[in-house]
Amino acid sequence: MNSIIDNLKAFNVYINGGSSRALKKELKYYNNNLDELKINFHKTIIAHDEDVLEQVQALLTNLNIPKAQWPRYIKQKNIYQFLEKLNRRGFIQIVYILQLIDEKTQFSRIKLAGLSFGALSLGVGSLFIPELKGLRIALQSFILSVFSLPVLSLISKTISTAYYLYTNHSDKKKTSASRWQDNAFILAGFAVNVIGYLIWIILAGSVTPLMAALFLFASFLNVAKEIISLGQYAIKYKNREPIPTTDNLNIYRTYVRNEYNYFRQRNAVFIELVAAVLLVGVMAIGSFVPGGAVVTICTLLAIAAIALVKKFLLARNEKIIRERLQSQLEHVKEVEDKLKAAPQLNKQPADDLDLDTYIVPENESEPKPGRSSAVSTTNYLLVKKVRFLLWRSPKPDCVAIPLQVLSPPTPRS
Repeated sequence: MNSIIDNLKAFNVYINGGSSRALKKELKYYNNNLDELKINFHKTIIAHDEDVLEQVQALLTNLNIPKAQWPRYIKQKNIYQFLEKLNRRGFIQIVYILQLIDEKTQFSRIKLAGLSFGALSLGVGSLFIPELKGLRIALQSFILSVFSLPVLSLISKTISTAYYLYTNHSDKKKTSASRWQDNAFILAGFAVNVIGYLIWIILAGSVTPLMAALFLFASFLNVAKEIISLGQYAIKYKNREPIPTTDNLNIYRTYVRNEYNYFRQRNAVFIELVAAVLLVGVMAIGSFVPGGAVVTICTLLAIAAIALVKKFLLARNEKIIRERLQSQLEHVKEVEDKLKAAPQLNKQPADDLDLDTYIVPENESEPKPGRSSAVSTTNYLLVKKVRFLLWRSPKPDCVAIPLQVLSPPTPRS
């Protein structure tokens, strides 16, 4: 049996820079024990168990959430509701923890694909039953007609828009204002597309400049939405609080999480923007290049390919940022351990900081040039800027924590 206490301890280790692989291994037990997952995360009330409460309070401390706010996270909440509440604050690590929990109960994508293929095969096969010959002929006539492509496109657009509205509305990581803004753009683009599809149907499949202009305008709306989102993130990042100067390393952890959360959001919006621009180009080709059904089919395939590549890049972005964050927090934990073992802690003036070194020097016995021989370690931790590249891991530019760990005095013989 997997204890919820052990799970919460694993969460705290992960929050402080533990391996995501170790966290995944900790929760792997629930793959075949969904009843225990339901009991531990959905039926365990935090305030009813002192050991659970202690671990939850430790997690809140590690996330640097003020004690005055703790009751709103704990009162009458089970573990899953507690994590959902934290998720609304945008903590990357909490997002990943919830993802690992949710995927245990979600319907397998492989099973879903298999069922969909089976249902499609059964439906197509049933059309060859002699009693359904009339339906088969009617379906063939519709597919070969000039109305099939605009009608199918309209149906596809309606389904995809409904899906986007639902997922956007249920995304608790976004603020209400952000969700309403995105929904407004989605609905505006859908309305323009519907007008274009209706004109396409009325004109019996003929493509006109007006219809092409409507489709392009709908694509530009999506580009505008991503540009606005990117600008909002840039303004928020530019106006962020400066790097803290304190001995409380939980505050530094919060600073690191905020930095990486911005990088994650910025990269995601940039990927969305590039995909939207590519869609504009594809729609322009599909609308103005002659070629009939062949060009239209190629356009639909290109749109599907862009969607798949975008999904891959977004997932890749999440993984890269998550791993870099854990690596950075691991350095903070190493420094924390050194500080706890040190007999004395002196503050280093901010003007004397070295901005070139990223990791703690391996040889701690050798003092750095120009520094006192009493200084054994200068701790360089916080990311100032990350160059995001999918094909290699760039060395980040970092700023140093203004702390020194002095060498312990040599014991007298």
